[in-house]
Formats: sequence, C-alpha cells, structure tokens
Amino acid sequence: MCTTHSKNECYAKNPRLRPPQQNNKRKNQASAHLSTAQALITENKLDISPQELIIECGATHHMFNSHRYFTSFTQMPEINISTGDLASTLVSVGTGTAIILCGNQTLTLENSLLVPRLNCNLVSLMTLNHKRMVIQGEGDSFTL
Repeated sequence: MCTTHSKNECYAKNPRLRPPQQNNKRKNQASAHLSTAQALITENKLDISPQELIIECGATHHMFNSHRYFTSFTQMPEINISTGDLASTLVSVGTGTAIILCGNQTLTLENSLLVPRLNCNLVSLMTLNHKRMVIQGEGDSFTL
C-alpha cells in the first residue's frame, strides 16, 4: 500500500482524529463533491520531481500540478484542499480528464483536479478501487 502516514494516523480510517475545520472559508467555494477534496500528505521528505506520480491512499481525487496532463479541462472557482499539514493550503483551480502512461497502457483519469502548487502528482487509490482497478506493486514500480 502506498501512503505517507500510518494506519493509526489516517483520517479516512479514523475520522475522529481530523482536527476541526478553521472558519476562514473562501468566498468562492465550489459545491458538490469537489468541495471535499483531500490529500493526506503531511510532509514531502522524498526527493521527488514535480513530474513524478504517487499513488495516495488518502487522496479523494486524482490531482495534477500542470495543465499538460489534461485532455479536457474546466476552470472552476477555487477549491480548498485539506492536507495532513494544517499549516499548508493547497487550492484546486479546475477539473478535467487527465491522461497518464503506465507501461504500455494509457490510463484515463476523469474528474482530476488541477492543483498548481502540488509538489508531485497524486493518483487516488480510493478512486481507482471504486473503479475496480487492481494495482500490483513490485519494488519501486507498479502495474494496473
């Protein structure tokens, strides 16, 4: 399993551990499913380039840091993204369909978020599981 936190620290598995939200809500907050995006990365201690991809078990959405991954894109009002580090603020500026290459396969990731200040790209393990995709890891690589 790919994660940056322990099972005991996981807000998805232990929602009572989540700190209360601060009252500094943005003026323009999108409705529906996009207003609850989460990425539970607490600290980037790895030497990862912005082009690399992490499969994140705590992310509710696929998140990319550049327009170049998107084949279709719709700009949206800014959406705050909850992170494990409450001092950091990430903001998504839109949603669309992203394309990534996995070996010799092309993977289409719908409802992906564009988060320009994201250190590296995140693929949501939760979303892949909902689509019944199977991930098999070996060493530092994986297959879908």
